[in-house]
Amino acid sequence: MHVKLNGEMLYLWRVVDYEGEIFESYVTKTRDFGFHEENPQATP
Repeated sequence: MHVKLNGEMLYLWRVVDYEGEIFESYVTKTRDFGFHEENPQATP
């Protein structure tokens, strides 16, 4: 998901369970976040 913060387009990443509950949120400048290397049990 793209978000605009202080006039800059950034990526918003959210970790969500099967019920839709949000566990964590991250904002990054690049699309290549590397989340799945840290959490191999997560599915894309």
